[in-house]
Amino acid sequence: MDYLKFEKTKKALNEGKIIYELIQHPPIKTVEEGLAFLGISAGQGASTLIIETDRGLFALLRRDDHQVDIEKVKNILGAKRAILCKPAEVLKITECEVGYVSPHNPGLSVLADETILEKDFVYCGTGSPEYDLKITPQELIKFTGAKTADIIKAGVFRQKPRILTGDRPTGPLHLGHYVGTLKNRVRLQDEYDCFFIMADLHTLTTDNSFEKTSTLNDRVKGLVLDYLSVGVDPGKSVIYQQSRVPEVTYLSLIFSNLITVPRAQRVPTLKDVMHDLQIEQPSMGLLNYPILQAADILMVKANLVPVGRDQESHVEVSREVARDFNRLYAPVFPEPKALIGDVGTLVGTDGQAKMSKSVGNCIYLSDDKATVNKKVNGMYTDPTRIRPTDLGHVENNPVFIYHDTFNDNKDEVADLKDRYTKGQVGDVEVKGKLAVVLNKFLDPIREKRAKYEGNDKLITEIIETGSKKAQAEAAKTLAEVLEAMGIKK
Repeated sequence: MDYLKFEKTKKALNEGKIIYELIQHPPIKTVEEGLAFLGISAGQGASTLIIETDRGLFALLRRDDHQVDIEKVKNILGAKRAILCKPAEVLKITECEVGYVSPHNPGLSVLADETILEKDFVYCGTGSPEYDLKITPQELIKFTGAKTADIIKAGVFRQKPRILTGDRPTGPLHLGHYVGTLKNRVRLQDEYDCFFIMADLHTLTTDNSFEKTSTLNDRVKGLVLDYLSVGVDPGKSVIYQQSRVPEVTYLSLIFSNLITVPRAQRVPTLKDVMHDLQIEQPSMGLLNYPILQAADILMVKANLVPVGRDQESHVEVSREVARDFNRLYAPVFPEPKALIGDVGTLVGTDGQAKMSKSVGNCIYLSDDKATVNKKVNGMYTDPTRIRPTDLGHVENNPVFIYHDTFNDNKDEVADLKDRYTKGQVGDVEVKGKLAVVLNKFLDPIREKRAKYEGNDKLITEIIETGSKKAQAEAAKTLAEVLEAMGIKK
């Protein structure tokens, strides 16, 4: 790593008799990673942006929970044209890669977001991915010689990092969805701005017959019920329907030019879907699935994507798209990270690799007690065990995987495993206890579902309100993308 810019920054701080502190950490390349490591809000981060105008180059100091208003900047500078410099240009001008640009850039006049002065301390780049500069706003202004001004977009303020995740409305959600992602969604509602998408456009990749599309809106409403039943709060989170946000398809088209066909074909889930549904040749829509998903994620600038293990490769595509767009045009997007649930993939009741609606090996969140009992009774167990007195295997045994996942009585689980391996307990008892556990887990979910079921007016209102909020975010992002590309200014 070239520390030349870092050393120049440190030397300038010392020569200027600036009061500061250097925070060392593992290599960090994005604002989001830095905030997470330092344990601070976006409002305490201060990034240095470089703009090119018809009056020359300027540096902007911006609080990381704000967005720069280029029109305000142009008016302050008396410039007719102003645009953010691309990453390659930033590197040439500042000797820093985007993500840790130092505020020390001799020869550049500096405009600072005046709200920086509201903070006791701010954290800035140093030219090194391994150090952050902790400094008071007053010392930062002294160090950079910045002029403070109102350069931010009104009403654009993000204190919390952002989540996007969701589901295809192909049918009711099941226990695999809960442990894979729903549990994390509910847990993180108070810590993140949450956007939960009902991805109806994605269903067209496999369900494109009239028989399927004509029931799509009903299935979308069913998803809302599932969300509400597990504790997703529409007062805290945005629940929206993908097809009501047309901007996402525009973004998807732009992003599709950043991904090659061989790269799209290497996404592991493509082969899985083709195998499960017996598809010989994928449609362009199915091949484009992860790119449209990248548009879903990046249109709200999500930092975190709670998903099951099988969707992790899709999030990696989103990260690649964000990196390539930022490199080619301007630093618009964060690189989202996947958050895998405690149980990345829940095995199906038939012993197959995962619980899947398309295969039908699921226990649904909406199943009643009798249905759960029946499904548990028919679960796949140890194929080598013929009689209850035979020595059994608990590894990779679906019944015990479910016990480990849902049974809070760990002593009971340990006892069942011990007796099962010694041939002292039969499948009937093990399954019976599992059915009790699963019904106990599902009872409060059923109770919440009953409270909302039949209230079609409320469900419709949640979808419409959430979709309007999501579209507003998508429109802002699309405008920023087109401006960065030079298509619209």
